[in-house]
Parts: sequence; C-alpha cells; structure tokens
Amino acid sequence: MYPIYRCVDDDNKPNQETFKCTEYGFESNADYNATINIRNRVCKAVLLNQLDNGAYEPKKFKREKVKDALLSLRGSGEIYKKVF
Repeated sequence: MYPIYRCVDDDNKPNQETFKCTEYGFESNADYNATINIRNRVCKAVLLNQLDNGAYEPKKFKREKVKDALLSLRGSGEIYKKVF
C-alpha cells in the first residue's frame, strides 16, 4: 500500500525489493515502505484518538503506560488484530 494515498494493488510490488505504486508512481524499497505503513497503523490504533471531525489527537498516557502497551503487543500478533 502506498502510505499516503492508500493505493492497494498486488501489482504495486513487482519484486521482493521494490514497491512501486501503480496509481501514483511512487517508488521505494519495499521493506522501507512497509515500515512506514506499520508505523502509521500503530500510531492510529495505539497512540491516537480519532476525533469526530476525522482529525487525530494524542492519547494521554504516562510514558510507562505507552511502553507497556507497545511491549505487550510485541511478538504476539495482537497488533494486527487491533490495527486491521
């Protein structure tokens, strides 16, 4: 998926190393592009609240609570259930 416009297409990944958006022409390393998508999803699902107008604001957590929440998701597969 192209991280800005959410263009999802199987043809966006012509090979293992390359991501190339078929709709917008954006090209990047496939692994780097995936990290951007994961970061964006985690931020929205774990660290941000969506407001009624569609904007986001940070959730109010103490530092240790954020650390605990993120560590609890590491390796468990739970992040995918919460994000997708």
